[in-house]
Amino acid sequence: LGYKVETRTGKSAFENIHPEDRAWVDQLITDVVRTPGAQVSGEFRASHADASWRWIDAVAKNLLDDPAVGGIVVNYRDVTTRKSLEDELRHQAFHDSLTGLANRALFADRLEHALSRTRRARHSVAVLFVDLDDFKNVNDSLGHGKGDHLLVAVAERLRGALRAGDTIARMGGDECAVHVEDPAEASAHGEVAQRVRGSFQ
Repeated sequence: LGYKVETRTGKSAFENIHPEDRAWVDQLITDVVRTPGAQVSGEFRASHADASWRWIDAVAKNLLDDPAVGGIVVNYRDVTTRKSLEDELRHQAFHDSLTGLANRALFADRLEHALSRTRRARHSVAVLFVDLDDFKNVNDSLGHGKGDHLLVAVAERLRGALRAGDTIARMGGDECAVHVEDPAEASAHGEVAQRVRGSFQ
Protein backbone atom coordinates (compact mmCIF):
# COMPACT_ATOMS: atom_id res chain seq x y z
CA LEU A 1 0.00 0.00 0.00
CA GLY A 2 3.00 2.26 -0.38
CA TYR A 3 3.63 3.11 3.28
CA LYS A 4 6.97 3.06 5.04
CA VAL A 5 7.17 0.61 7.94
CA GLU A 6 7.82 3.32 10.51
CA THR A 7 4.67 5.23 9.53
CA ARG A 8 2.42 2.24 10.21
CA THR A 9 4.08 0.39 13.11
CA GLY A 10 1.97 0.56 16.25
CA LYS A 11 -1.10 1.93 14.47
CA SER A 12 -4.44 0.25 13.97
CA ALA A 13 -4.83 -1.53 10.65
CA PHE A 14 -8.47 -0.40 10.65
CA GLU A 15 -7.40 3.24 10.12
CA ASN A 16 -6.65 2.42 6.49
CA ILE A 17 -9.91 0.65 5.74
CA HIS A 18 -12.65 2.46 3.82
CA PRO A 19 -15.37 3.75 6.20
CA GLU A 20 -18.06 1.77 4.34
CA ASP A 21 -16.09 -1.49 4.76
CA ARG A 22 -14.80 -0.97 8.31
CA ALA A 23 -17.70 -2.55 10.26
CA TRP A 24 -17.70 -5.61 8.01
CA VAL A 25 -13.91 -6.11 8.30
CA ASP A 26 -14.09 -5.57 12.06
CA GLN A 27 -16.72 -8.31 12.28
CA LEU A 28 -14.55 -10.59 10.11
CA ILE A 29 -11.57 -10.19 12.45
CA THR A 30 -13.78 -10.58 15.54
CA ASP A 31 -15.06 -13.89 14.14
CA VAL A 32 -11.59 -15.23 13.38
CA VAL A 33 -10.26 -14.25 16.84
CA ARG A 34 -12.95 -16.36 18.54
CA THR A 35 -11.83 -19.69 17.07
CA PRO A 36 -8.25 -20.99 17.29
CA GLY A 37 -6.95 -21.98 13.86
CA ALA A 38 -9.88 -20.30 12.07
CA GLN A 39 -9.30 -18.72 8.68
CA VAL A 40 -11.45 -16.17 6.85
CA SER A 41 -11.09 -14.26 3.61
CA GLY A 42 -12.70 -11.26 1.99
CA GLU A 43 -12.26 -8.18 -0.18
CA PHE A 44 -12.35 -4.59 1.03
CA ARG A 45 -11.02 -1.14 0.18
CA ALA A 46 -7.94 0.28 1.87
CA SER A 47 -6.18 3.61 1.47
CA HIS A 48 -2.86 3.74 -0.37
CA ALA A 49 -0.09 6.15 0.62
CA ASP A 50 -0.92 8.14 -2.55
CA ALA A 51 -4.44 8.77 -1.08
CA SER A 52 -6.23 6.49 -3.57
CA TRP A 53 -8.48 3.61 -2.53
CA ARG A 54 -7.29 0.12 -3.47
CA TRP A 55 -9.25 -3.12 -3.45
CA ILE A 56 -7.56 -5.69 -1.21
CA ASP A 57 -8.09 -9.45 -1.19
CA ALA A 58 -7.17 -10.60 2.34
CA VAL A 59 -6.88 -13.92 4.17
CA ALA A 60 -6.74 -13.79 7.99
CA LYS A 61 -5.70 -16.78 10.10
CA ASN A 62 -5.92 -17.21 13.86
CA LEU A 63 -2.46 -18.29 15.08
CA LEU A 64 -2.87 -17.00 18.64
CA ASP A 65 -2.23 -20.51 20.03
CA ASP A 66 0.89 -20.99 17.91
CA PRO A 67 3.83 -20.19 20.25
CA ALA A 68 5.97 -19.13 17.30
CA VAL A 69 3.41 -16.52 16.19
CA GLY A 70 0.92 -15.64 18.93
CA GLY A 71 -1.25 -13.44 16.75
CA ILE A 72 -3.62 -13.02 13.84
CA VAL A 73 -1.75 -13.25 10.54
CA VAL A 74 -3.22 -11.42 7.56
CA ASN A 75 -1.94 -11.92 4.03
CA TYR A 76 -3.32 -9.59 1.40
CA ARG A 77 -2.83 -8.52 -2.18
CA ASP A 78 -3.95 -5.58 -4.28
CA VAL A 79 -6.73 -6.67 -6.67
CA THR A 80 -7.74 -3.17 -7.83
CA THR A 81 -6.90 -3.90 -11.49
CA ARG A 82 -8.98 -7.07 -11.46
CA LYS A 83 -11.95 -5.32 -9.81
CA SER A 84 -11.77 -2.49 -12.35
CA LEU A 85 -11.77 -5.00 -15.19
CA GLU A 86 -14.76 -6.81 -13.67
CA ASP A 87 -16.65 -3.52 -13.35
CA GLU A 88 -15.79 -2.63 -16.95
CA LEU A 89 -16.94 -6.03 -18.26
CA ARG A 90 -20.15 -5.78 -16.22
CA HIS A 91 -20.80 -2.33 -17.66
CA GLN A 92 -20.09 -3.52 -21.21
CA ALA A 93 -22.51 -6.42 -20.79
CA PHE A 94 -25.42 -4.08 -20.06
CA HIS A 95 -24.58 -0.85 -21.90
CA ASP A 96 -24.29 0.31 -25.49
CA SER A 97 -20.62 0.89 -26.32
CA LEU A 98 -21.27 3.97 -28.49
CA THR A 99 -23.71 6.01 -26.41
CA GLY A 100 -23.20 4.59 -22.92
CA LEU A 101 -26.96 4.09 -22.66
CA ALA A 102 -28.44 0.89 -21.28
CA ASN A 103 -28.73 -1.89 -23.85
CA ARG A 104 -31.74 -4.07 -24.69
CA ALA A 105 -30.88 -6.66 -22.00
CA LEU A 106 -30.66 -4.12 -19.16
CA PHE A 107 -33.82 -2.35 -20.35
CA ALA A 108 -35.77 -5.62 -20.40
CA ASP A 109 -34.53 -6.48 -16.90
CA ARG A 110 -35.50 -3.10 -15.41
CA LEU A 111 -38.86 -3.14 -17.15
CA GLU A 112 -39.56 -6.62 -15.82
CA HIS A 113 -38.82 -5.42 -12.26
CA ALA A 114 -41.01 -2.35 -12.78
CA LEU A 115 -43.93 -4.47 -14.01
CA SER A 116 -43.51 -6.76 -11.02
CA ARG A 117 -43.71 -3.77 -8.66
CA THR A 118 -46.71 -2.47 -10.60
CA ARG A 119 -48.65 -5.67 -10.06
CA ARG A 120 -48.04 -5.45 -6.30
CA ALA A 121 -48.58 -1.71 -5.76
CA ARG A 122 -50.77 -0.81 -8.76
CA HIS A 123 -48.41 1.90 -9.98
CA SER A 124 -48.47 2.94 -13.61
CA VAL A 125 -45.60 2.26 -15.99
CA ALA A 126 -44.65 4.42 -18.95
CA VAL A 127 -42.52 3.26 -21.87
CA LEU A 128 -41.61 5.62 -24.68
CA PHE A 129 -40.20 4.48 -28.01
CA VAL A 130 -37.96 6.94 -29.86
CA ASP A 131 -37.14 6.39 -33.52
CA LEU A 132 -35.05 8.87 -35.53
CA ASP A 133 -36.74 9.43 -38.88
CA ASP A 134 -34.48 9.39 -41.96
CA PHE A 135 -31.38 8.56 -39.92
CA LYS A 136 -30.15 6.42 -42.82
CA ASN A 137 -29.83 9.60 -44.88
CA VAL A 138 -27.28 10.95 -42.40
CA ASN A 139 -25.11 7.85 -42.70
CA ASP A 140 -25.47 7.76 -46.50
CA SER A 141 -24.71 11.43 -47.09
CA LEU A 142 -22.24 12.28 -44.31
CA GLY A 143 -20.78 8.90 -43.36
CA HIS A 144 -21.11 6.56 -40.39
CA GLY A 145 -18.75 8.67 -38.26
CA LYS A 146 -21.16 11.62 -38.39
CA GLY A 147 -24.04 9.24 -37.78
CA ASP A 148 -22.31 8.02 -34.63
CA HIS A 149 -21.82 11.63 -33.48
CA LEU A 150 -25.54 12.22 -33.98
CA LEU A 151 -26.46 9.14 -31.93
CA VAL A 152 -24.19 10.28 -29.08
CA ALA A 153 -25.84 13.74 -29.19
CA VAL A 154 -29.29 12.12 -29.12
CA ALA A 155 -28.28 10.12 -26.04
CA GLU A 156 -27.12 13.30 -24.28
CA ARG A 157 -30.38 15.10 -25.05
CA LEU A 158 -32.42 12.18 -23.78
CA ARG A 159 -30.40 12.17 -20.54
CA GLY A 160 -31.01 15.90 -20.17
CA ALA A 161 -34.77 15.52 -20.66
CA LEU A 162 -35.26 12.70 -18.16
CA ARG A 163 -34.64 12.03 -14.48
CA ALA A 164 -31.73 10.00 -13.15
CA GLY A 165 -34.04 7.14 -12.13
CA ASP A 166 -35.49 6.70 -15.63
CA THR A 167 -33.93 4.06 -17.88
CA ILE A 168 -32.91 5.10 -21.38
CA ALA A 169 -31.77 2.31 -23.70
CA ARG A 170 -30.47 2.08 -27.22
CA MET A 171 -32.43 -0.79 -28.68
CA GLY A 172 -30.39 -0.90 -31.87
CA GLY A 173 -29.57 1.34 -34.83
CA ASP A 174 -31.44 4.63 -34.40
CA GLU A 175 -34.05 3.29 -31.98
CA CYS A 176 -34.19 4.10 -28.27
CA ALA A 177 -36.65 3.22 -25.54
CA VAL A 178 -37.34 5.00 -22.27
CA HIS A 179 -38.85 3.54 -19.11
CA VAL A 180 -40.19 6.34 -16.94
CA GLU A 181 -39.76 5.28 -13.32
CA ASP A 182 -42.91 5.60 -11.16
CA PRO A 183 -44.79 8.39 -13.00
CA ALA A 184 -47.19 10.07 -10.59
CA GLU A 185 -50.22 9.79 -12.85
CA ALA A 186 -51.16 8.93 -16.41
CA SER A 187 -51.09 12.59 -17.52
CA ALA A 188 -47.40 12.72 -16.52
CA HIS A 189 -46.58 10.30 -19.35
CA GLY A 190 -47.59 12.84 -21.96
CA GLU A 191 -45.60 15.55 -20.22
CA VAL A 192 -42.48 13.38 -20.33
CA ALA A 193 -43.04 12.65 -24.02
CA GLN A 194 -43.41 16.37 -24.74
CA ARG A 195 -40.23 17.12 -22.79
CA VAL A 196 -38.35 14.53 -24.87
CA ARG A 197 -39.74 15.95 -28.11
CA GLY A 198 -38.84 19.45 -26.96
CA SER A 199 -35.22 18.45 -26.34
CA PHE A 200 -34.85 17.72 -30.08
CA GLN A 201 -36.44 20.93 -31.41
